[in-house]
Amino acid sequence: MDLKESENKITIGIVAPYLSFKESATKISRQIENVNFEIFEGMLEETEKLIPKFYEKKIDVVLSRAGTANYLQGRIDLPVVSCEITFYDLAVALKKVKRFGKKIAVILFGSKELDIPLLEEIFAIQIIHKHSYKDKDSIMIAIKESIEEGCEVIVGSSFAVEYALEMGIPGLTVESRENSLKDALKEAENIARVRRREQERIEEMKVMLDFAYSGVISVTAEGKIQMFNKTAKRIMSVTEDPIGKYIESVVPNSHLKEVVETGQRQIGEIQQLKTTSIITSRVPVILKGEIIGAVATFHEAGNIQRWEQKLRREASGKGLIAKKTFENIKGSHPAMRDAVEKARHYAKSDLPILIYGETGTGKEVFAQSIHNGSPKTSGPFVAINCSALPESLLESELFGYEEGAFTGAKKGGKPGVFELAHGGTLFLDEIGSISKALQPRLLRVLQEKEVMRLGSDRIVPVDFRLITATNVNLTDTVKSGDFRSDLYFRIHVLNLRLPTLRDHKEDIAELAVFFLRHEGVEKSLITKEFEQKLRAYDWPGNIRELESFCRRLSILESTMTAFEVFGEYLDEMKEEPVKVTRKTDISIDIAPWEEMERDIFRQVVNQFDGNRTLAAEALGISRSTIWKKLR
Repeated sequence: MDLKESENKITIGIVAPYLSFKESATKISRQIENVNFEIFEGMLEETEKLIPKFYEKKIDVVLSRAGTANYLQGRIDLPVVSCEITFYDLAVALKKVKRFGKKIAVILFGSKELDIPLLEEIFAIQIIHKHSYKDKDSIMIAIKESIEEGCEVIVGSSFAVEYALEMGIPGLTVESRENSLKDALKEAENIARVRRREQERIEEMKVMLDFAYSGVISVTAEGKIQMFNKTAKRIMSVTEDPIGKYIESVVPNSHLKEVVETGQRQIGEIQQLKTTSIITSRVPVILKGEIIGAVATFHEAGNIQRWEQKLRREASGKGLIAKKTFENIKGSHPAMRDAVEKARHYAKSDLPILIYGETGTGKEVFAQSIHNGSPKTSGPFVAINCSALPESLLESELFGYEEGAFTGAKKGGKPGVFELAHGGTLFLDEIGSISKALQPRLLRVLQEKEVMRLGSDRIVPVDFRLITATNVNLTDTVKSGDFRSDLYFRIHVLNLRLPTLRDHKEDIAELAVFFLRHEGVEKSLITKEFEQKLRAYDWPGNIRELESFCRRLSILESTMTAFEVFGEYLDEMKEEPVKVTRKTDISIDIAPWEEMERDIFRQVVNQFDGNRTLAAEALGISRSTIWKKLR
């Protein structure tokens, strides 16, 4: 047999209190295969010195006579099997000693229920039954009491007989027959194999739990620690082995004893440690209706927030990344530099920012730069143009929706931009075009930092930095009643006004060179004369218009001069825009003016197949006006 095969066998430790027990155990052990045996000599207190050897020899279970077995229980954390005295064992001993006297003391420990009256009848004797003792002192007391009661002979354990002989009383040891020892060894083997399987499962579980990302702690009903995995040690800053210790001495505020006492589950509780916060769940361990312990699992709160953020990003299928930084903002004019410095300063805080600027002044570039210069730079950057979507679609984009919330809702639902921006920055462009119906819901999200998806009854907490932008004067829309004043003051905490390009025409040459190089044009096209031409134009589309022109110039500069390209461009800008016209017949019934007006607008929109943008152009009004009239 090789060493590995020997190590895989179970090992039974036999403690022999007297010589014949040792001889019987040795004989029987040779008849049993696939089990290792270690035989020791000793009884009661003498076995104290054997305990280290049990662990050194890797004993699975210990077997001994009743008194010694009882002494070892509670002193070792190994199973202990008692080889009990049977009725037949005692009968054999009584038959041998009855010739020494008719009044016999029986001094045993932990024997099974013995039919003493039957033995007295069989052997025509009187039995003084003293069967319970804990140590040698209690045995001696039992012998003295038996002598005082007039016993003539003593049968019992080897130590009881030895002490009786010293006091001049004859005695005989009640020996365990081989069959009794075989039965005890079979029980010990079964217990050892079950324990070995349990240990193997526990070790497998321990390995798995040590590699788990969750902290795991389990305790007994008394509060002693059974499991404390590596993650738990790291989070709790525990360096020594806590197994076997009381949980209060290792984690004072674990609340596991409370769970054991009440039997109540504690799910998703926030617990504050010295250096971090954790989110933990604690449940009782119940076996056959009895609470036998409790288990706690927990994560660091910061990790959960990062996982949630990652999940929201992946669920959206979008990059949600801000690519622009303050270094991308070109221009040396004081007006532009002041705006950049103000934005840099704002980036350090977490307060809402309202950016004013005409179309094309770079509002989103500033918003992205603020995000990348803020503490939330590692979080997502989510941008949405509020004027680009009709009200119903904008609502679902902002708040998200559950599966089945409306016809055409995506399977599995969809998170809104508030959820996607959690831990980062949300940029709402053209905030002034949000309908009055959506404004109260937006205000509530900003106030409560929580959102409810369409078709859901579940509140989702959100945390984001809000940046809004507009190209209109919101104070006028507040005065007209089209924009709520409470929402205005919620978003208008920090104010950033961006200069128009005509306010810093000195930067036109620098910007044009930058845009041309971005298109791959390295040669100098921006001469002094051409720069003057560019400055003479007002650039109503601001920086975005200049960028578009430079792209055109990069394509045409090989066939036309810069002056020719610019001249052609100016001619196009001077042309009257094509008006959207359509002959139509509108009929209305005489009614209050508001109803007639709404009916006219509805019929005009229908003439353009529901396209409100074309209808607005035909009427020479803004699309938001149509929205308002139709409401």
